[in-house]
Amino acid sequence: MKVFISSTDIDLKRDRAAVGEVLNRIDGVKAVRMEDFFASYHPPVKECLDRLADCDVVVLLLGSRYGSIDPERRLSVTEVEYRTAIDLGIPVLPFLKKVKGVWRSAESDDEVWSCPSLVDTKKYTALTTLA
Repeated sequence: MKVFISSTDIDLKRDRAAVGEVLNRIDGVKAVRMEDFFASYHPPVKECLDRLADCDVVVLLLGSRYGSIDPERRLSVTEVEYRTAIDLGIPVLPFLKKVKGVWRSAESDDEVWSCPSLVDTKKYTALTTLA
């Protein structure tokens, strides 16, 4: 079974590593993470989506960042991965990271929020309430 790990990278780096490590210890399970991809001539988003399409399930880790914006779709890469999984009928297991019961991160998306035309806050709210 292949399990695709989807999340933002900067704020959830340790969480991604921990989930991947645990999944790879289970017989018959292989974690598919962007950190393990080799260089490719494909754009990074296409490479992620190609790998995701070959997986059996997606683990969606959500922190408080929206993440990098895919300029073609004008959505975060994480949201594009989520929507692609849903469109392909791949089950998604969402997990929302809370620190001491509060949904917050030391990181911020100031660069994204400073350009409101990039982010539809209704979409962001909908994505983060999935968990």
